[in-house]
Amino acid sequence: MSKQPKESLLFGHSVRSMLAESVLIIASILFAFGIDAWWDERQDRLEEREVLVTLQNEFQRFVEAINDRFEMHLVQVAALEQLALSSQAGEWSGSAEEFDVSISHMMSPMTLDLGSGVVEALVGVGRIEIIVNRELRRKLAAWGGVLDEVLDDEADSSAMVFDQINPYLAGKGVPVSASFRTWGEQAWRMSSRSAGTNVELVNKLLADPEFQTLVEQRLGYKYHLDEELDAAIDAANAILREIDVSLQAI
Repeated sequence: MSKQPKESLLFGHSVRSMLAESVLIIASILFAFGIDAWWDERQDRLEEREVLVTLQNEFQRFVEAINDRFEMHLVQVAALEQLALSSQAGEWSGSAEEFDVSISHMMSPMTLDLGSGVVEALVGVGRIEIIVNRELRRKLAAWGGVLDEVLDDEADSSAMVFDQINPYLAGKGVPVSASFRTWGEQAWRMSSRSAGTNVELVNKLLADPEFQTLVEQRLGYKYHLDEELDAAIDAANAILREIDVSLQAI
């Protein structure tokens, strides 16, 4: 049996060594890439958790603020309904103080201010993709539109207060200092004049078609705001539920 030349054996050994070294180098590179990928993924998930916790705190604050706003909104609706019913009946159904309170709600342009917040910051820097939960990303992307509906309604209502209601009250000489006082001790610091104690003025206002229309318009805006505030609370709570799901998955 013939033997292979020594040079051939050495060459074969060299090729195998080179192949083994190549495989080892490739495996090392792939392992290093795997470590890097694992580390990057770990850092992303740590960042995602931090973002989710921040969002959770923010939307808990949102829900609380919107609920508080809704409670005041319902108080205003009740006062405006009393004005509307009294104008239809042709006489005031409550006390003088209650009339002043109702006038205060007629001319009070309360608005909701939640600030820009984490959502806008995430979208602004393009980091919303750090959140794995696609449904949560979808709801966060839609949140701005839900909030805009509330703010648009309140902006329309505020414009009506400043452009129509307050000029009307001033033109009719309606005393408003007692109404301001109902907002708090610092809202009016001098002696006040009450519109509600002036029965003749109250009756004239309730019988005035322009006043009746202004009350109805203000109340109509408030009724529509009911739906928008409800939708905002539902949307914020839905986001909080998805945040809980995402935190549990990390």
